[in-house]
Amino acid sequence: MLVKPSDIVKITLVPFLIFLLNEVLYSFWPGLSFDWQLDIYLHIVGGMSVAAAGIVALRVAERGGWVKINRVFAAFFLVVALVMAAAVTWEFYEFLHDYFYGTHFQPNNADTMKDLFMGTVGGILWYLGHYIRTRRVL
Repeated sequence: MLVKPSDIVKITLVPFLIFLLNEVLYSFWPGLSFDWQLDIYLHIVGGMSVAAAGIVALRVAERGGWVKINRVFAAFFLVVALVMAAAVTWEFYEFLHDYFYGTHFQPNNADTMKDLFMGTVGGILWYLGHYIRTRRVL
């Protein structure tokens, strides 16, 4: 079975909107973003959105017969690994943005580690909430 356009929208829309919100806030209102510690919340919500997208992507893969996941731990591991990979990619983006445009998305290493941790926590919370609510692996 082919991937439907609606599947692609479900997988990509929310993470893209979170990324766009982050870009707009830090580009146009950097003081507001730092004063309110929006960075923490954006990374948590970003992790949640990537986890939700990962669950949808794995459902699509199962529907297409590409993969069969029937263990909670396996699905949890795949979703959290996807969230962690996305968090690292996000931090690469922030580093490159700082390097090329002179911004201060990453003031220090502690901030980078906090961002990675918060994104991962968001993904874990989303998957656990999904599992508790639905009692389904995916």
